[in-house]
Amino acid sequence: GGVIGASFAVDAIRQFSMESIQLAATMEGVQAAFNRLDDPTLLNRLRTATAGTASDLKLMQTAVEAKNFRIPMDALAKGLEFAQRRAQATGKTVDHMVDSFVTGMGRESIKILDNLGISALELSAKTKELGSMSLAVGEIMQNAFDEAGEQVVTTSMKIDQQKTAITNLKTEIGESLMPAYSKWLDSSITGLTAINILTSDHLSVSEKASFSAQMMMGQNKKFTRDYYAELIRTRSETEALAKAQDGFGDSTDGTTESVVELTQKQKDALLKAQETRRKN
Repeated sequence: GGVIGASFAVDAIRQFSMESIQLAATMEGVQAAFNRLDDPTLLNRLRTATAGTASDLKLMQTAVEAKNFRIPMDALAKGLEFAQRRAQATGKTVDHMVDSFVTGMGRESIKILDNLGISALELSAKTKELGSMSLAVGEIMQNAFDEAGEQVVTTSMKIDQQKTAITNLKTEIGESLMPAYSKWLDSSITGLTAINILTSDHLSVSEKASFSAQMMMGQNKKFTRDYYAELIRTRSETEALAKAQDGFGDSTDGTTESVVELTQKQKDALLKAQETRRKN
């Protein structure tokens, strides 16, 4: 029983770690785009608007998407508050309602905005009256806020807040794990590259043996990369020589000259890689 319990614990930790790294990897690009919005207060405003029920990653993604749709950030904050309240009232997910607001506003789609409980007839009439769908949506949302009054914290909200806190924590843990994971990926890629080289049909047995020797001798990655690049470069040249050899017919002299040239080129490749290694 203890062994099984420990096994489940290890699996849970492994899954948690991988999910954390995946979140952090996604956050890396999203945060860079979000930072370009150059608004230090924006994230906190969006957190407040959603009452802590949407993760930082989701809020950043939403802000970047809103920027692409040319939705002003003040309108976004108001829209996210409306989306969160409608999610609470209908039992739908906050993320779904947030996506509906941003996509509906960005595409000016009455059908998508209908997901938020905005009447198509009312929206059409308001748009005609005010001359703009964004103004019409803003007024409809404000009227809904005035009618609803202060927001009530429900159990479902607390559950969403807890999920959000866990997601944010996992992202932070993933960010701390990323440097070590990145190094592991580098080693993994190097290993897979070595396998590809050793199983390649484009290198001779002697070339593969030479590469294996360098790997076993612990030569640095730059050396093996330079050496492999030289082998590929010279191989393309010597393949052209082999084709040209057809013109020699059965001439022993022509064949000998090609073999000698091939051998010399391979030696030159190794010497050039070694020279590069010494310089670095």
